[in-house]
Amino acid sequence: MVQCYFGVFAKLRLPIPFLAEKKRGLKIITAKNAPRSLQYFLSIVICLAACYPKLPPTLVSPSPLFPTSPSPLLPTSPSPTPSTSPSPQLPTSTPPIISLNNAIKLKELAKITFPSWSLVQAILWSPDGETLAVVAGEDVHFYQAGTLKERGVIHVGVWSPSLAFSPDGRLLAAGSRDGKLRVWEIAARKLLPGYPVEAHRKGVNQVAFSPDGSLIASGGNDGMARLWDVETYKRVSQMIGGSYAIPAVAFTPDGVGLAIVNAEVIRFRDVKTGRFIRTLRSDRSIYAITFNPDGQILASSHNDNTISLWDVEKERVLTTLDGHAGVVDTPSALIWQVAFSPDGDLLASAGGDATLRLWNVATGDLLATLHGHTKAVTSVAFNPDGRSLASGGLDGTVILWEISQ
Repeated sequence: MVQCYFGVFAKLRLPIPFLAEKKRGLKIITAKNAPRSLQYFLSIVICLAACYPKLPPTLVSPSPLFPTSPSPLLPTSPSPTPSTSPSPQLPTSTPPIISLNNAIKLKELAKITFPSWSLVQAILWSPDGETLAVVAGEDVHFYQAGTLKERGVIHVGVWSPSLAFSPDGRLLAAGSRDGKLRVWEIAARKLLPGYPVEAHRKGVNQVAFSPDGSLIASGGNDGMARLWDVETYKRVSQMIGGSYAIPAVAFTPDGVGLAIVNAEVIRFRDVKTGRFIRTLRSDRSIYAITFNPDGQILASSHNDNTISLWDVEKERVLTTLDGHAGVVDTPSALIWQVAFSPDGDLLASAGGDATLRLWNVATGDLLATLHGHTKAVTSVAFNPDGRSLASGGLDGTVILWEISQ
């Protein structure tokens, strides 16, 4: 399991927590010293793998979860329609909003399974809640809310761990492992003129649109955070994040500040001047951050199974959430992402222990633990209408969760 996780992190080039392996007198078998029978067997396996066709993702879903009209966001995809298999008939009425009172009733209603090695790195709902964007392997897939019918695919050609919709839903930005920032006009599925741009020399970890949609922030493995003018694709400014890779950046909801993660510190800088506004100091390594809707609380996830809820104004931790299981100092203890519900009452966390957990923000109580993934959950997102939750993981699956009625 450790070796498997290490291979995944190496492929993604993520800023990962410490991971070590001790070799105890292992005999290494190479092509030169392997038995002839083994050489023949491996030759056959390699030939078969090279000829194996690339399969489309498989959708396992019920009949439409609730009525939806076709959205103009994206034209119908010309790619092959994913095969489907039936599942139990579910109510077609509009599901209730996920709340403190019913979070324990969340159930898996649909699942998309991608081919081997098309690991799910990021998922994101469009601002209108009608489309779910999924990064699987080197592609971005678009699915219609409710039915999860595929509506289009953009081939990026490289792993992209971060997506961001513009506030008006017209554009999609992606930060990729080749260090480039890409921005597409979604309706046409075409890159904007001037993109991609060379954003970070060692790979981009996260991108974010400013609340007014005029800027994109990017954080990379070169220890820098940069601001880009969306329309002119020019760099507006750059800020030294610190001595290490920048795993996460986030605009404050009012657009005045940019929060930049560096190791155990979150630094806030003024977007216009680049000056420091405030600093949040933790005693543990930080991997991901997100603001609640009013910007008063910031959630940070860590590599020791914990989450911190911060009072931004007072620069102090309100609550530490501890419930995910895992082995400390391995990727199984990493909380990959955290997301607030639209009303700010709930926090969802995606864990390396293959679980999703929902928390009461006010009390810090654990409300529900969702089991559906078989490997680390890398991403989680509430639909803007608050009626569904989506998650993606290293098992190559995306799961849609709703309240069971």
